[in-house]
Amino acid sequence: MIDTTHFKEKLLQMKADLKADLGTVGLPDSKHAGDWHPAPSDRSEVEFREEVADKLEDLQINEATESNLEKSLHEVSTALEKIDSGIYGTCSICGTEIEVDRLEANPAALTCKAHM
Repeated sequence: MIDTTHFKEKLLQMKADLKADLGTVGLPDSKHAGDWHPAPSDRSEVEFREEVADKLEDLQINEATESNLEKSLHEVSTALEKIDSGIYGTCSICGTEIEVDRLEANPAALTCKAHM
């Protein structure tokens, strides 16, 4: 039997950390709850071509980072929903129980080791 209380605490901490990290590279989407957009860097006024290139490069980096963090946040939220619905720790492919060591390594895992 999986200790859902233990994993819920871990997932809630992960969720808080991911939101904090997202806040450094993105902005919440006011039209779609849970969605984020990459934020431009905090560089001050742009005056030279090199600065424009740097600003665009920063935005591209923020976009990639924001996308990865948003995906992780969605996975954590899905795992928390599974805890609330009583199906946490069940492989979404084969329906078997996900190994505890896999959940310890990744509490948001949706599949067992065989279906990673």
